[in-house]
Amino acid sequence: MLRRLLASAALLAAVLALGVAAIGCEEEEATPAPGRTPTPAAAGRTPTPAAATTPTPAGPSVEIVSPAAGATLPAGDIRVEVRVSGLQIVDPSLTPVPGQGHVHFYILRPDQQVPTTPGQPAVTAQGTYHATATTNHTWTNVQPGTYKLAVQLVQNNHTPLQPPVVREITVTVR
Repeated sequence: MLRRLLASAALLAAVLALGVAAIGCEEEEATPAPGRTPTPAAAGRTPTPAAATTPTPAGPSVEIVSPAAGATLPAGDIRVEVRVSGLQIVDPSLTPVPGQGHVHFYILRPDQQVPTTPGQPAVTAQGTYHATATTNHTWTNVQPGTYKLAVQLVQNNHTPLQPPVVREITVTVR
């Protein structure tokens, strides 16, 4: 798994480097070739500085893949699956490392909030959160009711990323 993550990181770095190189190598045309649109300088406009057009790497993100928001689910076990990007998922530890973290899954009442206080562990009451280096978690023996299912990407030491990266959905269990 580590080899696959490192390969993905190397591929992302190569793609970003190519994109930055392509932007830096763009030349202004004094007279565009037939069928080509003139560049801003050739059209008599001031070009935008390259720094303003250089893409910045996206920060970490998380998406709840299943269940769907608003779903009605049978009582019992509820599996939550997420997709994470921009963060190397590792086992929790005491020391934050930039670019690394893990996933906190939450099952809450709809009026409860996911904890996002900077520097404070992003934990809730026992049995309402689960910290893991995986992208899925199954809540067992869920009784009928309405629930907020949430996920947060956190640093190795359980504190929220800054800015916090949280996704929430509400489901009904019957």
